[in-house]
This record gives sequence, structure tokens and C-alpha cells, in this order.
Amino acid sequence: MVARRLIAIAAGAVIATTLTQLTPTLASSERPVIFNYSSMANPGDVINLQGHAFGSKPQVWCSVNGAKSEKLKVVNAGKNVVHIRLPLTKGRYRLKIFNGTAASDFVAFNSSLVTPFISNMEWPGCSLLIDFHLSKDHYNVCTDKRLVSHASGDGSSNDQAAIQQAIDIVAARGGGVVYLPAGSYKLDKETGPLLELKCNVALCGAGKDATTINFGYSKASPSSSLVLLDKATNCGISDLALENISTDSAWLNAKTITAPVHCNDFSLTKVRANLKDAFRIDLKGDHILVSDCQLTSLYTLLFMSTCTNSQVRNNTITQKLGVNLDITRSSNCVVENNKFILDANKGVIEQGNMRHGVAIDLARNLAILNNQWSTINGEAVINNDGEALLSEGGGGSRKAEEIGKIVSGNESQSQLSQSGEFVDGAVIAIISGKGLGQWRSIKSRNGNSIALEKPWTVSPDHSSNYSIFMWSNQNITVAGNSFSGWPRGIWFYQASTTDTQISHNQFKQMDGIFIQPCQNSARNGGQFNPVWNTVIDHNRLTSGKVASYINITADLQQTTKLAGTMALNNQIYRNRITRTGSKNFANDPANFEGYCSYLRVEAAPYRDEPDAVNTPTLLGTIFQGNTVQDDQSQPDSIQNIKPAYLINGGAYQTTIIAPPLGNDKSKEKLVLDSNYYWNTAGSHGSVDTVIEH
Repeated sequence: MVARRLIAIAAGAVIATTLTQLTPTLASSERPVIFNYSSMANPGDVINLQGHAFGSKPQVWCSVNGAKSEKLKVVNAGKNVVHIRLPLTKGRYRLKIFNGTAASDFVAFNSSLVTPFISNMEWPGCSLLIDFHLSKDHYNVCTDKRLVSHASGDGSSNDQAAIQQAIDIVAARGGGVVYLPAGSYKLDKETGPLLELKCNVALCGAGKDATTINFGYSKASPSSSLVLLDKATNCGISDLALENISTDSAWLNAKTITAPVHCNDFSLTKVRANLKDAFRIDLKGDHILVSDCQLTSLYTLLFMSTCTNSQVRNNTITQKLGVNLDITRSSNCVVENNKFILDANKGVIEQGNMRHGVAIDLARNLAILNNQWSTINGEAVINNDGEALLSEGGGGSRKAEEIGKIVSGNESQSQLSQSGEFVDGAVIAIISGKGLGQWRSIKSRNGNSIALEKPWTVSPDHSSNYSIFMWSNQNITVAGNSFSGWPRGIWFYQASTTDTQISHNQFKQMDGIFIQPCQNSARNGGQFNPVWNTVIDHNRLTSGKVASYINITADLQQTTKLAGTMALNNQIYRNRITRTGSKNFANDPANFEGYCSYLRVEAAPYRDEPDAVNTPTLLGTIFQGNTVQDDQSQPDSIQNIKPAYLINGGAYQTTIIAPPLGNDKSKEKLVLDSNYYWNTAGSHGSVDTVIEH
């Protein structure tokens, strides 16, 4: 029978209920190793350390700012997991674990996850746009005598040939600015791109309210596009408006600004674009800058897949169907001070409806800072979409997903129970048994044999289960943003994530933060998407017509047998939820308004098989300083005092440090600890949960 302990600490007293005791881990002769730990914390915070060979009574020693180490209080401990409370002294912490025989190396923390790559990042974009009015290589497309022909800018003459000829001449002379003075420029051409921008050429107007390029006259051909960037570097478009004048969908799904291959050092700045039903702006490359633009479309608008070292700043991006900004497979990118607006279409759902704000699948090193999500044109209808920020592991085009057992190996190679092909970007993670909590990039693969980019710290063995996947989010910060009116907030749906921080965001009239690691053994070689090392702190959520929550739901599909730990070392600090008693979405897994860390089982009946008993689904979660307040303006919707936390038998070594609800300090009023696993009854509640008031 599984061990279950629920410990409540209130007013200095300890109340312990022990159903059974875990089989103790003897003091290990191995040296302890720490794999996962809190990246940032405040003095006095409870943090998590997870690794290998901690022993049955681990001791944790801490040095602050180089001072002599002191022994810390252990708040919660399990097999190779320990929660300790940091000293009250502020500074840089170095910690090590002593297992009774040997000590680990020190681990150091309290450094930002993402700030280093931002501070070292060069400003991206076209150098010609720094001050194009002062450039000596400045060609007025209407008057410059160096040009063979001139544009009229009268709105009726076709200026396509003259502007393209100017671009070609300027490029041939080494580059410069093709300047379009105030006016309206008609571009019309039966086939091919209307304009092809060349290396070292910037296309600039007199301002987005003064210079307008009109397109969409004749029906677009398959080769049509507004502006083609074909291997062009150091080029840009600035200070003008782009207008699709078509009234009969002549340019439906035709390309606008597009880069079929990578286009480096490109800037789109101070541009107003009304694309209507034309195709998205499609940019790929290194050092891409999109700033101070007003972009509007019926469909997906700004597609920046596979961009590196790029920035999207100070833009207003409005769409009705599709995605405002897609930065799938991008890295080292900043998204800052933008307005992402959803046209709610007066609550009407159109055929093929799909609405997302910012998509960040398979991306790493992203900073999403100080943006606003809002709606216009009525109230957005809930239609199982509408995520303001979405990551879903590649969606329907998932690659390199596999679950299996380690057969044998050494530090740099492993023999697996399954065979497969090498996929660039895939990683292997140890999800149970020896070495749990480690992951490595895969260097090469030959059938069931893989070589690692970096050796294992602790070599897994035949007791270890593995998962192969691609990180959907790696090293992401989402901070200082405002979300309002979208159907859903931040959703990491069946997405593998690590080293993610969601901090100081505001959610109004929305559901909030939903993170769902997933296991589906029946899908291809087996899908297992872990969520490790997440910090969710200082967010403010207010329910509207749907309930608000911060929810980590481990989703077990198509089987009752757990392969490993889905959620590991996740911390939820100092958030506030104001709830109204609103109902959740019809298909919402938790049906809860508050903080959730629990196992959802979609296959019935669920039972405690031996592997399930000994395998924690959500391990080492910490809740500290979070609050829930009931909206007093909605007295009829709140029935008595509802619990603030939902956990169940999938949660192991959970620590909850929170003020009581009202004056009632009983754990039952604070925490709902359930043996109900969504649609099936389990046999136990949470394991080794510690509650402190």
C-alpha cells in the first residue's frame, strides 16, 4: 500500500497523520548529485532540490555571499527530493547536500534565466534605417535623376516598374535608400512579386500616414507576393502604409512580405499594414526587427518561425482568425511592449475558426515582456481555442516522441528498448528510476543506440524509464504582461517545458495559467511531455465569466500505467486569485477556481498498479505565499469558503505554505486532497504533503 502523509503546521504546533511509512532510503555511499533546483528565490523562501543519492536523512548546508555554511531546516523530504527554507539574509546562495557519508558539489542560484542573452544581444535590423534621411545614398523615386524612370505617386498610375527599377539600380550601386515621398503608389503585376527587395536596400516613405502602397488589383497568381525577400541581407521597409484594396478576395491567401529562405538583418519599422485576407507577413532569419508597426489582418499576421536574435517591439497587431505572432522554432528573441488584439467578430464563430495570440512552439531563450492582450468588436466566444499565449509541442506535427526503458549504457551512450531514427533537436530525459531528473541532447542515433551531446552525470540503468521528445519551451520568461478578454490565458498544452518563468502578469476576465504535461503511450512510439523547473510568481488573476486558476494538470491518456514523473521542481509563489464562483470551460479538466497540482486520468478504471504506486506524477511542487480572495460583489456565487488548493494522489512531496482562509486554520478549508482522478476514483490522495500556515 502506498505511503500517505499529510502534515499540517499551524501556530507552531505539528499535527501529523501517517497512514504508512515509506520504505526508508538508507544512507548512501554514493556522492549526492543535485539535478534540479530553484533558479531564483527570496530570503526565507522554501525551495526544492532534486537529484540522486540524497539518503534517508539529507542535510542541506548553505553559504550566503561567501560566508561560512550553515545547516538549513528541512521542510519536506522524499526519495531524492528535499524542500528547505532559505536563510533570511539576502544574496547569492550556494547549497550542498550531505547524505550521511558524502557531500554534493555546491549549486549556486539567484541569477536570471533569460537576462544574460538579452543584455548581450545586438540591436537587430537594417543599418540603413538608423537615419535614412541623412543618407548620401538616398534616391527619391519620383525625382532622382540617377533613376531611369520615375514613379508618380498619384494613386492611379501603376508605379510597380519604376519602384522595382529604382531598387535594382540602388542595389547595383552598392545599396542605399529608395525613398517614396508622400503620395499613393499603385502596384500591379500579373505574375511574380510586385517588389523584390535586394541586399543593402531600404524602402522608406515619408511616414505611415503620408506614403501608401496599394496592392490587390488583379487576381493573384500562385507566384504573386507583395514584397519578396530572396536571400536579401541588410534591407528593410519603413515609414509607409501597405493597403490591400481588393474587395473581392482577389488576393485571398496570396503572399505579402515573404522570405522563402533566411533573410538576415531585416527591419520592418513604422509601417501600417491592412492585409485583409492576404497571406501573412512571413519572415525567417537572423537579426530581424519588427517595431512600431500597426498590422491588421483577417488571418494569421506575423509569422517568424526559425528566427534567431530578433525583436518584436512596440507594435499593434490585430487579427480575427489565426495567430497574431508565431515564433515557432525561434531562439534568442525578445517580444516586448506590443498590443495583441483579437477581433471578437461580435461573438460569431466562422468556419475553420482558430484563434491564438502568440505561439511559441519548440522555442528557446525567449523574453515575452510588458505586452498587452485585449479584444475588440464584442465579446470573444469560447470555442476550445483563443489562447493568448500557446505552446503545444508542435501540435499535429509532433516529431521524435518515444517512451521506453534503458537497457544498458555508459556516461555518453545508452542502449534503448526501442529503435528509431535520429531527429535533430530531440532530447532524452530520464523520467523514472536511477537518474530521474536528467536530460541530454541526442548527438546521433543508430536504431536503439544513442550518443549524447554531454555525458550523464549519473548513468541510468535498467531501472530507468526514458522519454524522447523536443522541448516545446526551453528557457522562457513571460513577465509584466497584461491579459484581458481573450477566452484563455497562458496555455502550455501537452508541451514539454523546462526553465520557464511566468512572473508579474495580470489576467482579467480570463481563465489564467494552464500547464499540462502529458503521457499517451498509445501514440506512435509513446508521447511523454514533462514540465520541469517552472516558476510562477507574483501574478494577479481575476475571474470573469470563466474561472481563473493556476493549474498544473498531469494528463494520463490511453493507459492506467504511469511511465514516469511528468511534473518536477515547479514553484508557485505569491500569486493572487480573485474568484467569483464562475464555472470553468465545459471540457476543463480541473473544474476548480484556485491553485491545482493533480493527476488527470482519462482511461478508466484507474487502479494502483505497482509502478503507479512507486512513481510520483507531480514531484516536489511548492506553493508559497499565494492568496485567494472571493469577490464580495458576487455574494450569491460563492457558497461558503471553498478550498484554495486542489491536489490528489498524483502529487508527491508537495509543500503548501499559505495563510488560512478567513479565520479557519483547518487544512480541509485550505486544501482539497482528493482520491478522485477526473473521471475515475483512485485509491489514495496525495503523498507526503506538508502544509504550513
